[in-house]
Amino acid sequence: MRLYRLSHEQAITGFQDAALDLLFLHTRRRQGVDELSERERVVAELVATGQNHKEIARTLQRSPSTVRNQIRSVYSKRQVGNVASLVHALNAAQ
Repeated sequence: MRLYRLSHEQAITGFQDAALDLLFLHTRRRQGVDELSERERVVAELVATGQNHKEIARTLQRSPSTVRNQIRSVYSKRQVGNVASLVHALNAAQ
């Protein structure tokens, strides 16, 4: 096994090259749906299908008040006020 020793200048140059590569790394823009927890995503998808909080609670075996709070959280995070706006926001995020 051969060990390589880099001079200080070589190490700095290598670091600068790596930093430049990171500058040009392109990622998709962060979407509001990225901020939703897994449970919130599931609830949002069920809301988008037209189910109310009681139906979703039965489906997920949770308390209706828990589901209602999760729906409020989804609306707040997505900055929407109704189901139609939520469906639009979810479709735009995909």
